[in-house]
Amino acid sequence: MSANDPRRTRSSYPSPADRRARQKKEEDPDWVPRPLNSFMIFRVEYSRRHAQNNKEGDNPVPEKNLSRQASEAWRKLSDAEKRAYKLRADQMKIEHAKQNPGYRYRP
Repeated sequence: MSANDPRRTRSSYPSPADRRARQKKEEDPDWVPRPLNSFMIFRVEYSRRHAQNNKEGDNPVPEKNLSRQASEAWRKLSDAEKRAYKLRADQMKIEHAKQNPGYRYRP
């Protein structure tokens, strides 16, 4: 994962997605993760922003509540704000296609 990858976190513990990716990679060395969609890019940024605030506060918010808050915040975004994330997701998809020619999603 590159330094500016939106999935990269500063936590000392691997995220569930990182653990899943590591397990998939062990099962199939040719496995490639899907590119993030617009909501997932927003969710990663939202979590990063609020997790930092969460560490500093006296009353930490559980991860599942953070996810719920992120989805509520996403629904409140204007179409223009969502479009910015959509453009970033489209760019990531193009870069993913260049880095992984012939990629096909295999659940």
